[in-house]
Amino acid sequence: PHVIDADQVWVGILPVGPSNIRLNSSYRNRDVLEYKNDLGNAIANFARVIPDGLLVFFPSFAVMNTCIRTWQTPGANGTTIWEHIMRYKK
Repeated sequence: PHVIDADQVWVGILPVGPSNIRLNSSYRNRDVLEYKNDLGNAIANFARVIPDGLLVFFPSFAVMNTCIRTWQTPGANGTTIWEHIMRYKK
């Protein structure tokens, strides 16, 4: 037996984010700001509605770190995507 039951896991592919930006982490696309922002906003939306933890896979640590740095940069309203994620997940 595994420590996590099958009914506790959802595995899926999210093709677009909340702003309908294609979530494609290809080498050509992974530095596009709109992609990183929509990915972060999608994660924030999941964090808001999914109890407990989230497990998000990135193609590399470099991509993950670049996304986190982007999400920690304040937007026009002075808040960050990272703050939205961390409001629900610590």
